[in-house]
Amino acid sequence: MWSFSKLFSNKEKLENLKNNVIQNRISHAQLFYGHEGSEVLPAAFAYIKYIFCENKKESDACGQCIFCKQVETLSHPDFRMILPFPSIKDKIESSKDVLSDFRIEFKKNPYMDLMQFGQKLAQEKKSFAIPKRECSELIHFLNLKSYYGGRKVVLIWYPELINTEGMNTILKTLEEPNGSTLILLVSYDIHSILPTVLSRCQKTFFNKPNTQEAKAALENHLNTVYSEDFEALSILTDSHMGLMAEMLMNKNPVGEYEHYFEAFRQYIFGIKNNYLEILEFIEQLNNKGRETTKYFLLFFLNKISTKLRSRSAVNYHIFQMFSEIIERSIFLVERNVSIKMTLLSMIIKMSKVYRYHNKSNRIHEIIEI
Repeated sequence: MWSFSKLFSNKEKLENLKNNVIQNRISHAQLFYGHEGSEVLPAAFAYIKYIFCENKKESDACGQCIFCKQVETLSHPDFRMILPFPSIKDKIESSKDVLSDFRIEFKKNPYMDLMQFGQKLAQEKKSFAIPKRECSELIHFLNLKSYYGGRKVVLIWYPELINTEGMNTILKTLEEPNGSTLILLVSYDIHSILPTVLSRCQKTFFNKPNTQEAKAALENHLNTVYSEDFEALSILTDSHMGLMAEMLMNKNPVGEYEHYFEAFRQYIFGIKNNYLEILEFIEQLNNKGRETTKYFLLFFLNKISTKLRSRSAVNYHIFQMFSEIIERSIFLVERNVSIKMTLLSMIIKMSKVYRYHNKSNRIHEIIEI
């Protein structure tokens, strides 16, 4: 499923993890954490595969032995993965019911976050959680004898979505592990995890990959060379590699957003007043779907934010108001409010703000965003 050779960031921390395995200094409770859309989850799988591999080298797992293959297919009898799921009676009632979908989607996009996974399940409107019964099954699994006579490993993705009752269920196991076990938590919000749980885990923080590292990782994963301005893609997605991978796979070029941005800019600043034309652009975005619209709004917001950061704008307060309007529009799009109504409301509000505050001849600085 993944290996150390496919990871391009946090090299020193990865070396420490490998050395701990070689020297048999594996803590029974560990926490990998970092930003969504980073290499945290791929690193966790590389680490687990390295632990189980029977022909491991100093650099990586062999990837060919039966144990490596079983980890990759999530079928190793001494390995269990627990992840959040939307509880749907008679359809999805445990982590096991979504593991097959997870394996397929992880292979396509190993940097995906929970929202992206939910969209692939067509359940993004549902609430995802890890109920107490999953934690109870985890304890039962760890109490069973190891199938191969070695270590037993549990990977919990998004442990912050376990409720307090569930966390208390596994707390005793974290304090007093049964035999040779590893409970590995992969979190993106450790502040939502009980302090008593955090205090019992060995923590490894994974930094967000820089632009060069993200580019190398995605080109390696997608087996392609990205010739366009990768910096713009990184800024657009706030360096979220899951979103970048999805955009590259769906062939959503940044240039397309420039096209829409120019149309919106000309209407907002009164360069053009063709109401029907802007409605056509809104219709085009609506037809492309919610994700493309969100990416465009993030691109739009970045254009505004860049101007704000420069602090050279004459009408600084106008850009602040623009940013607030766009952020609100992103919020609405993410919550399935009508794309057409959201975009139309956004440009009308921005146009009104501009016309109200533009009482001088300094229009050129606003237009040139």
